[in-house]
Amino acid sequence: MAAAAARSLSGPGRRALPLVVILGATGTGKSELALQLGLRLGGEIVGADSMQVYKGLDIITNKISLREQALCRHHMISFVDPLVSNYTVVDFRNKAAALIEDIFARETIPIVVGGTNYYIESLLWKVLVDTKEHSQRFDLGGLICAPQEKTSPSPGRAADRRVELEQLDGRELHCRLSQVDPEMAAKLHPHDKRKVARSLQVFEETGIPHSEFLHRQREEEGGGPLGGPLKYPNSCILWLYADQAGKERVLTSRRLAERAEPSGGRLPSAPETQAGPLPSQV
Repeated sequence: MAAAAARSLSGPGRRALPLVVILGATGTGKSELALQLGLRLGGEIVGADSMQVYKGLDIITNKISLREQALCRHHMISFVDPLVSNYTVVDFRNKAAALIEDIFARETIPIVVGGTNYYIESLLWKVLVDTKEHSQRFDLGGLICAPQEKTSPSPGRAADRRVELEQLDGRELHCRLSQVDPEMAAKLHPHDKRKVARSLQVFEETGIPHSEFLHRQREEEGGGPLGGPLKYPNSCILWLYADQAGKERVLTSRRLAERAEPSGGRLPSAPETQAGPLPSQV
């Protein structure tokens, strides 16, 4: 019945099913809206929050309650050991993308919800990826690059090199980047050491400037200013907005519910929201 309802919204065929994405700031009612849509459409919810993937930390990361999770199937929440320090956006993307494919295969609508935008971007847009299964790949802040075979680092070595770079002075890093990729250096501030180090690592491992990868990605069919083409063309993106008073009401309501019923909590209603501007590609 749920599958039939979903098909009636988007036409025949498995790939006609939409990928629903809900994003916005903390306290705008993302989780509540996702739950309501999941119940109405018979969908499954895929979390996209860089902190909620870790076990525990339920209150500080504002996780949806166990009772609410039981109402609609949730994925990608509380499955990483908090002691793991090297969980990356690539790890998230690989697991979440496989889950989305499985959900589609069961003629069900996946609903991605979370506040970590680069996690969501890793699912929405196609990136330049080496299709050779044996090739090592590394994450460079949303761009997945394939190193040259003669210099292919192990995942551990790539991570170690990034740490080494980030320990250098920011101005020194920025100076190095300006010599090999002046276009990217012009976009990054020397104090943003993490991004500068990532861009420098792109060139070190591939011999190709980071900016060149981005140009190629945007020039692919369906690409644009935000990146490559959409991975799921039939995407429905809901960007929620609430004023500060509305956010405080949602957060206070959730905290009171957790104190009153630690094992579950009540199901709050979503606050009044306004749709924000959508990406130009959607």
